[in-house]
Amino acid sequence: MGTTRETCDGAGRRVARRIGGQGWLYFFIFGLGLSICLPYVSFAAPVAIEKSSSDPAVTASQPQDLPVFPEMEETVEAVTLPTSVEIPDDEIDFSLIEDPTCLDEVWLVSTRGVGCPSSVEEVLHRLRWWRYRQGHGWRKASWEEFQTTAAPASFPLTTSFFVHGNRISSGAAKSGGLATYRRLTGCSRPLPVRFVIWSWPSDQQGGPIRDARAKASRSDVDAYLMACCLSRMASPEEISLSGYSFGGRIITGALHLLGGGSLCGRHVEYIGPAGYQVVLLAPALNNDWLLPGRRHGQAAQMTQRLLVMFNPRDWVLKRYHVLSRGGRPRALGFTGLAGRSRLESAGVEVRQVNTSGVVGKQHDLQRYLSSSRLVGMWRDFSFPRIMVETAP
Repeated sequence: MGTTRETCDGAGRRVARRIGGQGWLYFFIFGLGLSICLPYVSFAAPVAIEKSSSDPAVTASQPQDLPVFPEMEETVEAVTLPTSVEIPDDEIDFSLIEDPTCLDEVWLVSTRGVGCPSSVEEVLHRLRWWRYRQGHGWRKASWEEFQTTAAPASFPLTTSFFVHGNRISSGAAKSGGLATYRRLTGCSRPLPVRFVIWSWPSDQQGGPIRDARAKASRSDVDAYLMACCLSRMASPEEISLSGYSFGGRIITGALHLLGGGSLCGRHVEYIGPAGYQVVLLAPALNNDWLLPGRRHGQAAQMTQRLLVMFNPRDWVLKRYHVLSRGGRPRALGFTGLAGRSRLESAGVEVRQVNTSGVVGKQHDLQRYLSSSRLVGMWRDFSFPRIMVETAP
């Protein structure tokens, strides 16, 4: 069946036109798809500073318990940034990794093709490990090697996991992860770092909505896999977790499981309160999920320090609600934390930064990495016990 609507012809007369039901459906799908795809267009122009949260026009219409623009510690000033591009392997500076005096370790663990194992032992057996070897590039390794290659006892080793976002191929996870390591750290410090790239199956699947919903579902699986891995590692206080977009969703899901919670019927052994250092960049999860009793509500007791970088101009996270088949949830990476004081009362040191002045409307990790100030905050939260010289 179709519908009839009135339009005007060239003479201004009303004309009844019949539009087929399928035509309306195709038009709706096309428009929705276009609105989601537009954010992937890169802009090289300078970006303006977003309105302050104190602007009554911004805050007056928002619910008091779920503020869209919560109180911020600071807003990063606007700068001109280059157009974002993927970084080829041959353009990455490997000099610090190749330095024989550098005690850093760079690892990659992949969950691509491992399926959905049902026990911790099966997870550790199926995960695929690689280590970047000096002069040899990436070489296959194992969980057992990962556990036994820590630096000498005289050099306490801080382990830093980085979880990438959506639509990242296996090769891009390696090259992008190495570029992130180079930008975030290096060897200009007295203590070594073990940098771990978490590579998950995020290649594009179909259209934008179908793809986003598939990755949202997959994030629960990878949260379980990460929780299994972390549960077998000692000294959570020496472990930092950083995630971009859906990578942040994986991290908070893993911490929720470690804190005794469950996701889709999956559980891991509760290891007791811990002190992980957590950095979430434009995280693609509901802005209230970290509150007690919510979907990732057990994550707070596993977190010592939390840095949230959010962007109320992010064109992708603005449309986050399309992931839900009911309701209109807001993304943590778009609004910031809802109920921040409740996390702080639970003992979590929380810092939020509005990055809109630097990042603009883009949902692009490279824009975060291009800002020395944002990288400096990220570094300070990831390596609180290590003195790192800020890159120029």
